[in-house]
Amino acid sequence: MLLVNAIVGLVQLIVAIIFSVIALYIGFITLAKITKDIDEEKELAKGNAAVGMYWKGSIGRTSVP
Repeated sequence: MLLVNAIVGLVQLIVAIIFSVIALYIGFITLAKITKDIDEEKELAKGNAAVGMYWKGSIGRTSVP
């Protein structure tokens, strides 16, 4: 019984990780489409804090249900 519970728990963990990765991917694609005129990598390399906070907020909103 304990082994069955451990296996079920691992399967649930793997499924949750897969769904999380898919959600983050969709979030990044959506953000890229919204900000198509801004080169985020270039702005972050220049030290633009506003772009960094925008990306952080988008990741936070996507990863927390």
